[in-house]
Amino acid sequence: MEKIALLPGGFKPPHAGHYNMAKWLANNTDADTVVVKVGAKERDGITREISLKLWNLYRLSDPDSPRIAILPSNSNSPVQDVYDFIEKEAPEGSIVYLGMGEKDATDKRFANIGKFAEPKNIKFETALVPPQAGGVSGTEMRGFIKNNDKESFQKYIPEHLTQEQKDQAWEMVSSLEEMMMGTMNNQEKAKHAKNLKRLKKDLKKQNDQYEKVPDYLKGTLTRKYYNEDLYNPEDKVNDYMRSSEYKAGLPDGSKEDIPHSYKYKRGGVYGRMYEEKFANHSTSAAKIDDIIIPLEVADTPEKQIRGMMDRDEMDGGMIFPYDQVSQKDFHMEGCKIPLDIIFIKGDKITKIHHNCPPCKQIPCPKYSGMADNVLELPGGYCKKHNINKGDEINLNLIPRDDKPVYTLKEKIDKKDIKQLDTFADKQLDPVDVDLTSNHFFDRLNDPRNDKNISNAELIGFFKRLGKKKKDLLDFLTKYKEIVASDSRTDINIPFLKQADKIIAKTILRKKDFQTSNPQLSLERDLSDKEERIAQSLPDKEFKKRYGKNWKSVKIATAAKMAKKNENYPPYKAEKEQKVR
Repeated sequence: MEKIALLPGGFKPPHAGHYNMAKWLANNTDADTVVVKVGAKERDGITREISLKLWNLYRLSDPDSPRIAILPSNSNSPVQDVYDFIEKEAPEGSIVYLGMGEKDATDKRFANIGKFAEPKNIKFETALVPPQAGGVSGTEMRGFIKNNDKESFQKYIPEHLTQEQKDQAWEMVSSLEEMMMGTMNNQEKAKHAKNLKRLKKDLKKQNDQYEKVPDYLKGTLTRKYYNEDLYNPEDKVNDYMRSSEYKAGLPDGSKEDIPHSYKYKRGGVYGRMYEEKFANHSTSAAKIDDIIIPLEVADTPEKQIRGMMDRDEMDGGMIFPYDQVSQKDFHMEGCKIPLDIIFIKGDKITKIHHNCPPCKQIPCPKYSGMADNVLELPGGYCKKHNINKGDEINLNLIPRDDKPVYTLKEKIDKKDIKQLDTFADKQLDPVDVDLTSNHFFDRLNDPRNDKNISNAELIGFFKRLGKKKKDLLDFLTKYKEIVASDSRTDINIPFLKQADKIIAKTILRKKDFQTSNPQLSLERDLSDKEERIAQSLPDKEFKKRYGKNWKSVKIATAAKMAKKNENYPPYKAEKEQKVR
């Protein structure tokens, strides 16, 4: 069972009190991970992106940092963040602790969260966090920045930071004009520069005294934000339905992805910011001994080719996942900083190339090893943290189009099995489900599963099986042994009917599992219309765009098109009879 402590807020900017609240939640609840949600609203020039950078600086520089996931929110309201997290992101069957300060404890807006938690079998609790050292209001912190009071600002950020790191934090908040200019197009930059030049002249006439904000400066840096129209690369169905293939109705053509100009021409500056600012944010992580390293996942050929080329810094690490073990060759062409390159086979580090320097001359040296995952870290990281060949490494790689899971993959214990057994009984009542066989438990954590089967996956499995309960009961009247298969997770469970119960004999993760026993699929049956649309959608294009998730994206697209009463391709009336 996953246990998450949630700390939402604006954090403009985050200070020592905020960071100590996160640490208090980690130390005073049994949460596996503390999730910090940073609000979208800008305050006096302090943006969400600046706040995220500061949070990551605090976390990564703290030798005693607990598991903290720093995530951006698209909402201006911490209250909405809590409801959205429970409804859309928190895993089924999890426990969520909401961290609250004294001023929020009586806020009635949180009163109905339990109603949203109950359908997902989530246990929701509030955790009242006492005042923490380094606490100061956000208004005061922004006042320090406005008044260029570096000393006071640095006094109220976490104590564990070195002076160099404190200077780095100050640089983040004191270079607002430069950072703001980075989000403008050339036309906007020219206009802004012209206005600043004009303002300088006006101030000189006033002997550099304060004056009322001139009309020509009002509203010059505002942005319109259209929620419905902003391109979101995580929405795979809308991504396809905006593509040229969908609009042209050409299922077999080899097309390029949606052009950058189309994706962002209506999202404007915010569209570009979505891609540029959040491309590297991820809840994926690696655990080596007690060291937890946040990861960027290079999970497409384009990302793997680009790697760390032309980048001046690395926050955490970059992982290159592959389908199977083979020799992998890496080079440092185009890289600007030295890297440690780690080759991983299964859950073991098989080889480390330390402090590989940027390549200055072609041909570049190759750094090779046998692996199914390759991890890049900042040069010297492994020696500094005593990471060696043969060490175990626990990878938690989460695709950006999946709902996030906030804990590293740990083995399921017998206490979890008991809770799952109760949950399965509730979903399949009157069928009694028995998950207590030793073989079932041993096979849960078997390395042949490719990756560990998680508690959340099993909760989802039995929830979907509960929706097929009528089919299950029908199978059980005809057969003594059946296999339930879930194509979402590739989990397969053979059941043996015995008196009034069904016993889970074993469990395995295997794609397209074949068996001689009757097989019950947990996929929802498509309507005739959905089936027809799904058959007409181009497999080739979905495979190209969405990789291993192509089937589920295709089915979701068909269901959405059917609901909107659309056809694919856009048939003309005279062709309809022939198609039928």
